Amino acid sequence: MALTRLDLEHPFGDTSARLHCPACGAETIGAEGFATCDHLLFLFVGIAGLFDMIDPGLETWIQRETERRVEVGEIELSPLELAYELLDASPAKGLFALSLTTGGMACGPVWETNWATYSLLGEVCHPETTISKKG
Repeated sequence: MALTRLDLEHPFGDTSARLHCPACGAETIGAEGFATCDHLLFLFVGIAGLFDMIDPGLETWIQRETERRVEVGEIELSPLELAYELLDASPAKGLFALSLTTGGMACGPVWETNWATYSLLGEVCHPETTISKKG
């Protein structure tokens, strides 16, 4: 498996939750929202079910694989599940995924999980698509 994952959960009501890039220390998920760094492959916002930021090469790879799966009648995965399946199969090393779950009150208790995935060592290769080399 090429992708290492770490799931973090902060106590209910804790507003100090932050994610920092393990390679350069840049804050990618914080109090002010989302930010990028040279190692970031994607940020996925759980409550919206969308990528806030995604490497263009990875986005192309996901689109091609989704189209292939639809064409052959395979079960479709969510964009996040497919991204992780592709990265798990990648021969690249240094792929690191962090998820951050936080909770608070709205009209009741609300939990949210966001994901940040990094390429710590460089490229993520696929036979048809090479994800752009990062810093």
